[in-house]
Parts: sequence; C-alpha cells; structure tokens
Amino acid sequence: MLAGTFNQIKLTCNAREIDTSPDYFGWLCDSTSLLEDDIALRERMEHDGYLYLPGFLDSSDIQIARQVICEILADDGKLDPMFDRNQAIAIPGSDMRLRMDISNQTGAQAFLDRILSSDRIMNFYERLLGGPAKHYKCMWLRTMTKKNGAAPHCDIVFFGRGTRQLYTAWIPLGDIPLNLGGLFLFEGSHKNEHLRSTYCAMDIDVVCTNKENKPQMNVAGYPGTGTLSMDTAKLQQDLNCRLLTAPEYKIGDLLTFTAYTVHGSFDNMTPEIRLSVDSRFQLEREPVDERYLGNMPLPRTMKDTIC
Repeated sequence: MLAGTFNQIKLTCNAREIDTSPDYFGWLCDSTSLLEDDIALRERMEHDGYLYLPGFLDSSDIQIARQVICEILADDGKLDPMFDRNQAIAIPGSDMRLRMDISNQTGAQAFLDRILSSDRIMNFYERLLGGPAKHYKCMWLRTMTKKNGAAPHCDIVFFGRGTRQLYTAWIPLGDIPLNLGGLFLFEGSHKNEHLRSTYCAMDIDVVCTNKENKPQMNVAGYPGTGTLSMDTAKLQQDLNCRLLTAPEYKIGDLLTFTAYTVHGSFDNMTPEIRLSVDSRFQLEREPVDERYLGNMPLPRTMKDTIC
C-alpha cells in the first residue's frame, strides 16, 4: 500500500492545512492495557471520549472483507486495472466518499457484519455499556478517493432521536498511513458544554418553518450537512484543544468514540482508496433512532420547528 511519513507531508482537511504544532496536534492513547478492566475502560471513555485499541480485531476477517469490496469496486469500474485489485488504486479522476450500497446490499454485507457482530466486538461493547448491546444493522462503508476527507462533526446531530449513550465503531479495512486520510478526533471535545448546548442539540433533519423551511443547522450558521466547521485549523484554535490521530492505523485496529466527540478525517493524498467501515453501538434496551432501524437509513424524515 502507498505510504508516507509525518515529516514528509502536510496534512489537510478540505484542502486546508492542519496545524500540527505540539499545542494543537498529538497521538491517540492506546487503551489495550485496560481491556481486562471494565471499570477502567468506562472511566477512560468518560474522560477521553474515545478508546483506541490497536490490533483488537481479527485481521483475517478484515482482509477477506477488503478483498470482497475491492472485487466489487473493480467490477464497477472504479479501480485502475494496472494494479492488483486488493491495492484499491482508483482510476484517475475517480471521486468517491461513501458506498453504502456495497456495505448493505451486496455480497460484502455478510463479511462486514461478521466483523461487527463478532463475539469479540459484541462482548467488548456489552462490558463497556454494562448490559446487552446491539449494533445498527446499517454499516457505512467509506471509500475515500484522492483529495477527499471528512469535515469535523459530531454523530449526535445525525443519530439524536434515540439514546444519547451511543458509540461509533470505526474500523480501517487495511493499513492507513497519515497521507491516506485516517480519522482524527478533537481531544476533550465530548465535554465541551457550549457545543453540547448549541450544535449538538440540533438535528440534521429539522427545518425552520419561520425561516423559509431552511435547515436548522444552516440557519444557526453551520455549513454543509451536519458539518461543524469547514476550517479544521480554525476549529482547533476555537476549541483550544489538540487534534489526535494515529501515526498509522493498521488492519485489525478499533477506534470507538462517543456521539459527542468531534471527529473528521484528513484528505487522502494518494491514488489508493481509503477503505473503512463504521457502525453504531448502544444498549439493547434503550431507544433506537427510527431512521436507522433497517439495513439502510429510512428516507429523511424532516421535522419542523420555530427557530
């Protein structure tokens, strides 16, 4: 796979350079040593807003899922035939970000579900949550091509109609060095009370009836669909916290975080497609956002409000 080192590249998100000075950039904390201590895991999640577990998952299952996905992408004409399919080298000029049709409606679904429904991961979330857990049937396959990254956001604005005790599981489907566009988190952002009472209190599918039916988030000044900011470096300064990532995500890693943790991803600077899958976990007994009860999200259910 194509790689690069931190010292050789400039990190960007939405084509804007990231501030990597020590005051605004750092590495995720490895929580592997806490895996046998349920209380310590919960305390770390509460304190940090995430758990980073390198090598936690069976890499062989992930390699199989990656191979199946690459075969589908190749048959779909998205991969450069000059390279081995499993390298996931995109055809020049390709522009992809999300292929939920692959993760939820094709032969890849069973292989991805095998990972997300494995005893290993279900037992982990049951211990973290303190009771029987469930994961959303819907799985988000990210197929990030060159120049594409994800602007900073919180998941709660998309999933806030069910339980608020919701956790995202992000799983790289292959090794992801920095220049391939891995995930980043904003340190301590899950505890930011201003964000919780403003941005995080909104719903992506609410419109303001007194503002020409415009989306509530746009009326409040937030850009795009659920995005907190298009300028990651400015957001680093505004929130006064570091951006955290891994020097290189490896196949088998698990990164899980709260619905209030601000996160995004670097721009992919390579011809390789950055492949990852994510889903959501919660206590089985708690309410589920009705938009995500099946394998695919329901058509957007808009709610009206006075803004």
